[in-house]
Amino acid sequence: MKITCRYVLRETLTYFLIAVLVFSIVFMMGKTLKLTDLLVNKGGSFFDIGKLLFYSLPSSLILMIPIALLLGVLITFVRLSSDNEIVALKASGVSLYQLTPPVLFLSVMAYLLSTFLVIYALPWGNKGFKYVLFDIAKRTALA
Repeated sequence: MKITCRYVLRETLTYFLIAVLVFSIVFMMGKTLKLTDLLVNKGGSFFDIGKLLFYSLPSSLILMIPIALLLGVLITFVRLSSDNEIVALKASGVSLYQLTPPVLFLSVMAYLLSTFLVIYALPWGNKGFKYVLFDIAKRTALA
């Protein structure tokens, strides 16, 4: 049973990380287009744009983590079903409920990470974002 749990955990975690990466690129593209105005019109540097993207990452991760976990679990079980591995596991005497502990473990970890992001990282990111914007405004006002 440990082997199947590790297998499901590895598969789900792989698809989860790929989904987080893809969603973060998509979410950041929208913010990058808005921040290029800051670079072009207000005289911000590429380093400032990178810091602003970094500080806005927690607000995006709060949305991305649950969506990516759902997508990872869905893709994992669809792939297991399409490769007939679910049928082979059922024939071996493993029920579908015995495949849920790795998914529950990942769900609890995603919950804890999202809670940490909401309680600690989001206020930190918002404060840093505001400070960088004020710094850029101060530099352009002095120039």
